[in-house]
Amino acid sequence: MKINKDFKMKTIEIAPKNQKITEKMRYGLLVSLLMLSLGFIGCGPTAPEQQQIDPEIPRLEDGQLSLNSFLRQMQLQVKAYDNDIQSLIVNCSISSGDTLLLLTLNDDGLNGDHIPGDHVFGASTAWFFSDTTETILEITFHATDADLNEAEALRIESIIRANLPPQILSISSPDTIIRPEPGLYDTVIVVAELYDPNGPEDIVYVGYEVQSIDNPQEWRSSPAWYLHDTGIGADSIAADQRYSAGLEIASTNRLARNIFRYQAKDRAGNFSLFVYDTIVIYQNLPPEILSFKLEQESIPKQVDNITPLRIFMEAKDDNGPDDITGFHFYIKSPAGEFSSIADFSIFNDGTSGDAHADDDIYTVNLRLPEDADFGQFFIYGEIQDRRHNISRSDTLGFTLVNITPFYSNISYNSTVSRPQSAMRDTIFISVSDENGLADIAAVTYREKSPSDAEFSSERSVLQLSAGEYYIPLVWDSSSTAGTWFYRIWVRDRSNELAMRTISIQVNP
Repeated sequence: MKINKDFKMKTIEIAPKNQKITEKMRYGLLVSLLMLSLGFIGCGPTAPEQQQIDPEIPRLEDGQLSLNSFLRQMQLQVKAYDNDIQSLIVNCSISSGDTLLLLTLNDDGLNGDHIPGDHVFGASTAWFFSDTTETILEITFHATDADLNEAEALRIESIIRANLPPQILSISSPDTIIRPEPGLYDTVIVVAELYDPNGPEDIVYVGYEVQSIDNPQEWRSSPAWYLHDTGIGADSIAADQRYSAGLEIASTNRLARNIFRYQAKDRAGNFSLFVYDTIVIYQNLPPEILSFKLEQESIPKQVDNITPLRIFMEAKDDNGPDDITGFHFYIKSPAGEFSSIADFSIFNDGTSGDAHADDDIYTVNLRLPEDADFGQFFIYGEIQDRRHNISRSDTLGFTLVNITPFYSNISYNSTVSRPQSAMRDTIFISVSDENGLADIAAVTYREKSPSDAEFSSERSVLQLSAGEYYIPLVWDSSSTAGTWFYRIWVRDRSNELAMRTISIQVNP
């Protein structure tokens, strides 16, 4: 091996005078260590690469639909991304059944977009569907850039639940109003209590109409005839679902029965059912009794029972028939004492003896007590209105009388052939009494055969049932041939007597 003679072994000592050399060496060492470390790192494991998104392809996210029931508008929006967002065209299609709506969205802060340049494209449009029934909306968002790159379509679905109609639960108002004097006014508060299944904010308005007094088929309305729930004016508490209005009554209002009908409407266009209410406007005038008549002036008194008495009274009240609130009747007995009659009923509906309904002629059925005496009575009536005005009728006289009982029927065999052996026969007797069957005290008879010169003593007739009596007879071979006479008496409790004589011919 050849050795270079110029090569010499040297030992380098580090001394202060060689400080610069030492620093260079130290710097080189640090660089070497750094490079070595990087080499180790480069030889280690590598992190996975993230999914690459092509910035040239538009992208859509978070499509939304919201409904403004107050304005009845649809609000649509979607987030859109692209490397050239300014040239992006975003639109959507909305379909429901056979209806299709195409809508362009923008990011300019206009026509339903809230904030310009926030990558949220929006638009608003009116509802094209009815929300009174359940509706399914299918919405598809699209986006296309200037290079005709299309985003993947974004589809959403929205179910619009049916909007239910509001309900008027009650109407509070006075039944009657006194018409003010000329030049004066009065205000009446009416309150309608409402409920809406979709919430109180769904109610658009509550209003009323008034039926024409002259034409019941006509209903008058006005844009001003609304009730409010604002807590202002006639309404006492806001947002309590009690809608109120003040009705102004003037001296020019007609005295009549005013019929109102109330209805509510919600934002879906649903109407509530009509609710009717009546207010009578009247003047402080007393009622009048135009006529007062008895059905009959001579009345059979019912024995052991009440005695009916019927009166026809024509009464008028200019404030309407509903203004009459009370009927009273007073009677004077044969003993000269007046007293009120509590047992009576009144009809003006064409029943219970009343001739015609709603004709202002009242049929009054009174009932006199069982202990009423026979004789002359006097009676008058009074009517009263809501303001306690009283009108009195004429005084009429009638008599409780006792009517003689009478035979309504006698059935018998007027001719009999004398038999060889005993044969039964019967005389049937029917009697009536206008004072009632309880007034009949006794039914008796006397018999006179062809061989007798005088009638027999009085005998009792057998009773079959109420008002029905019979006399049993027996004919045989020993019965005297000829004419037999039977004299029959009916007596009532006042000893009024009805008598009838019949004859039966007995042939040999």
